[in-house]
Amino acid sequence: MSKFSGFLLCVLAVSLSSVHVTKAQTLRQSVRPVIAACSQEHGVTDAEIQAAKEAGSAASLKPCFIGCVLKKIGLINDKGDYDLDSGLKGLRQFVKDDEKYNKLANVARACSKVQDKAVTDGTAGCERSVLVADCFLTYKARIII
Repeated sequence: MSKFSGFLLCVLAVSLSSVHVTKAQTLRQSVRPVIAACSQEHGVTDAEIQAAKEAGSAASLKPCFIGCVLKKIGLINDKGDYDLDSGLKGLRQFVKDDEKYNKLANVARACSKVQDKAVTDGTAGCERSVLVADCFLTYKARIII
């Protein structure tokens, strides 16, 4: 899960429509409340998140924890589908630098292929969220901001 909470979640957190990042506030700080809320809701500990970061894989985290975070971010909608348009709109609100935004947007577009994959949990969005996280992680070298 290569820096999942520190990297992927911060990158994805830029699409949070309810969180505004000021100069004094980092993306990491802005996503902490989302991670905390989803951790509490799904019984995921800080130690589990840290272990996943160290392992470089999201596989050890509960899929619905990942789903919770991505739903709050806007990348997964209430139907359990990947929502590229919503994610890109939110992303632009937080990433003002065109070069950085374009890198993230290109990865988000490339990851839209996860919508075509079959999942069995319907509107829960847990399985699809894992697919999204895995996809973003495959592009991590391109989107480090």
